[in-house]
Amino acid sequence: MGELEEKWWREGKEEGKKEGREEGKEESAMTASVNLSRMGMPVELIAEAVQYSAAQVGRWIREAGAARTESC
Repeated sequence: MGELEEKWWREGKEEGKKEGREEGKEESAMTASVNLSRMGMPVELIAEAVQYSAAQVGRWIREAGAARTESC
């Protein structure tokens, strides 16, 4: 592998790791949001706790509710 190809490979690998970390962070925030909502915490407080917008937290909670009713 030439120098240029190796550089591209390293950059691609680092970019993939960064994307994976971001996806993991979002998945953790989504799971926490749904769990906190089921425990009765208001969306605004959940959003503050997980550091995402209230709109995003509300979408996750609605989606989880829809998925939950479909599996019953």
